[in-house]
Amino acid sequence: MPKSDLSTLWAWLRDLFSKAPYAVWSVASVASTLLTFIPLVPFKFSGFVQPALIVFAMVSFARANFKLFQSKQTEIGDLEGDLRVQEAKITALEEELAKHNERVSKLTIRPGKGSRYILRPLASTRNADFDGGYFEFRLRVENSGARNSIVSSFSVEILELGRDFPDLLPEEGRNSVQGRHCQFAMDPRTGLSETRILQVGPESSTREGTLAFFISGLNLDTLVAAGLSMVGEQRYFGPLHCRLTLADSSGVGTSADFELPEA
Repeated sequence: MPKSDLSTLWAWLRDLFSKAPYAVWSVASVASTLLTFIPLVPFKFSGFVQPALIVFAMVSFARANFKLFQSKQTEIGDLEGDLRVQEAKITALEEELAKHNERVSKLTIRPGKGSRYILRPLASTRNADFDGGYFEFRLRVENSGARNSIVSSFSVEILELGRDFPDLLPEEGRNSVQGRHCQFAMDPRTGLSETRILQVGPESSTREGTLAFFISGLNLDTLVAAGLSMVGEQRYFGPLHCRLTLADSSGVGTSADFELPEA
């Protein structure tokens, strides 16, 4: 017999005899009575003693099995009731999750053409050292979700430097900025953000425009240490590869990679 069958049989016998006090008591009582009084039983009735003992034992055993069956049915009923309760809870959670998924925003950045970075010089001398730069990203933002998105978190990672610049604030209302080579015009009408936030309605998209940020902590030594160098007569640095990340007030975020030449 397989080990699993033996375990099942042992468990059944354990439950049976734990539920069968009537069987044990009946057999013991009958045996005690017969041992005490069997000499007094007339000979003509002695032939009925053994069959009666067998009948009593069978009835007691059947009763014990019935009690065990009743207890198992009760346990099964309780388990089925608990299972129905758990299934109802799971169904309710799935419905809540489906409703939540229907209401969330889903953002995507679509890079456009015309992104650039402008290094701010420390002095009026051409090609002088600098103390940061303006990073202007040309893009539009799509929201394919069913919830309005209010983007209030902006960060930029400059891959060549291996550095992330979090908690940036969009530059708004600027008409021009001073660069290393000349003064550059900026059109505030192209800006996508207002009061430092970007709003994207459900299942809609912004127009194509710009998000500009000033990033401090950049200087000549920083870029040279990263392996960048100035080339050509104008002494321009090469393009920087940046990862722009946006996140809205509900925690939904998106990222996109840009290549920005120096202007």
